[in-house]
Amino acid sequence: MVEREGRKDRCCSHATLQMDVTNLYIPHTDYRPQINCYIKSKWQELWDSFPENKLYRVKPTVETVSNAVPRKRRDDLVLTRARIGHTYLTHSYLLHGDERPYCIPCDCAVTVSHILVDCCEYSHIRQKYRVKPTVETVSNAVPRKRRDDLVLTRARIGHTYLTHSYLLHGDERPYCIPCDCAVTVSHILVDCCEYSHIRQKYYTVPDLKTLFQQTDPYLILDFLKESDLYRTF
Repeated sequence: MVEREGRKDRCCSHATLQMDVTNLYIPHTDYRPQINCYIKSKWQELWDSFPENKLYRVKPTVETVSNAVPRKRRDDLVLTRARIGHTYLTHSYLLHGDERPYCIPCDCAVTVSHILVDCCEYSHIRQKYRVKPTVETVSNAVPRKRRDDLVLTRARIGHTYLTHSYLLHGDERPYCIPCDCAVTVSHILVDCCEYSHIRQKYYTVPDLKTLFQQTDPYLILDFLKESDLYRTF
């Protein structure tokens, strides 16, 4: 029995030694993700070495700025100029040899950061649109994730899983017991008393149209997330 097992082992070893091994070459395209990752990390290291750069405050990472919300070409141009801090209003004096624009009410130079965040002349308008308190958050006030865009689109058209899944399953229409009415997107985002204390933290609007016209999309998303409704939209 032992001799038989020994012969088997010798045969297996011999077969292994005689086996032809084919060298498979890795295609160069398989290296691209690693190369891109390495280059991006070195690029980030270089960018991190300039923390005092005015653009670093606006965009501290080298990641691509995604645009999950369709916009006009002019809108993209305005947002890009606002992010980098160079606009016709704030820098045209360099082209024409004029004096630098000055904000008389605030007694300081006119800059993008001053206009969007600090200027007292526009404070009532900023409060109306709930502009965030720093230029970093203002410059990034556009939904980035695919999921965020999907949630906002469903909210705008009024069709969400929470409000319309009953049609798929043949169930009863969802009903809001505290408010004694049917559950709709408008009811959740504007009227429902159950979420009023959370809504007040992010926005106060009279109707759905005003909500989407005047409210920062991030505030709507934050409200849905804190209310545990984000995944049901």
